[in-house]
Amino acid sequence: MSLRQQRCSTSCTASLPTMADRQQLDILHIIVVGGGPTGVEIMAELYDLFVSC
Repeated sequence: MSLRQQRCSTSCTASLPTMADRQQLDILHIIVVGGGPTGVEIMAELYDLFVSC
């Protein structure tokens, strides 16, 4: 499963009405380590990924 498929699947799972708020936060939590050019680029790609889901 690609990262895109995994993140879209996780987003869909989090939007289910049976998910508690805490469960949503737990499964949607993403950590990017590093604030240099690579970290910024990864965050920009993740943003684009979530906007397109």
